Amino acid sequence: MLGELALALAGCVEDDSDGPTATAGTDAITDDTADAPAQVRAPEATARDGAVIAQVHYQTRWDQHLEPEGPWTTTNDLGYTITVERGYLVNYSAALVECLDARGHGESINLSETRVPFMEALAPAGAGAFDSRAFPAARYCHVHYLVARGDAETEGMPAEHEPALEGLSVWLEGHYLAPGDQGPGDAVDFSISTGAPFGALYELTPNLALDDELELELDTPLRATVVLERQRDTLLDGVDFANDSDDAHARRVIENVVSHAQLSISLEPLEPDAPLPSAS
Repeated sequence: MLGELALALAGCVEDDSDGPTATAGTDAITDDTADAPAQVRAPEATARDGAVIAQVHYQTRWDQHLEPEGPWTTTNDLGYTITVERGYLVNYSAALVECLDARGHGESINLSETRVPFMEALAPAGAGAFDSRAFPAARYCHVHYLVARGDAETEGMPAEHEPALEGLSVWLEGHYLAPGDQGPGDAVDFSISTGAPFGALYELTPNLALDDELELELDTPLRATVVLERQRDTLLDGVDFANDSDDAHARRVIENVVSHAQLSISLEPLEPDAPLPSAS
């Protein structure tokens, strides 16, 4: 009866700072918290919000094909033509976030959170999916996504790489043409890297308009597939090579990854004996 139900996710929760943050109504993530689990407090929800979920599979992908064998080129919103020759991104964690009751209580340990960070190659492009989890059923209203620095436990970390990638959240290398420049002789090399974290909390569409029969079924545990689709052509938006610092370039990139991401979730009936999807 339920079949597969697709739920759109609203935009990330923002505060008065420069961009979306890891929590609702609290300070943005700082570099000191990059190694901490994603423990977030979500806005108050009613019993009809969200969905009851007991299994989840997380996938990351890009809205456009990234070249598997080499570099790719884009033009950012400031008119720079940018070629990314090598690059990596650390998907530090993703997690479902429970709906809070009227007293604001929630679990401190999130069993839906991905187990280890996953380093994703951007050029040449690598695999994107990064984890599956099973846990006691609970009602979830939000999804949290965090890009942060990798460590020795990060999956997908190249065994040998120069520069060393441990401790970095994102690293990109390539060349660019400034607005108005045309030929190969005008190309300027660049390298962008940072260990800073950036996360966002996305809201499952509240108060779903469902018929009574389907609404009753949503009170039973479901299996979810969460897809985090990042936008390739906005990855370097706002990067002004001529006028901004290297730190500003890096901050722009890591914010673009998360704040421009489009999240979706599909739900289907739970089959307890069915294997979870592979994280490869």
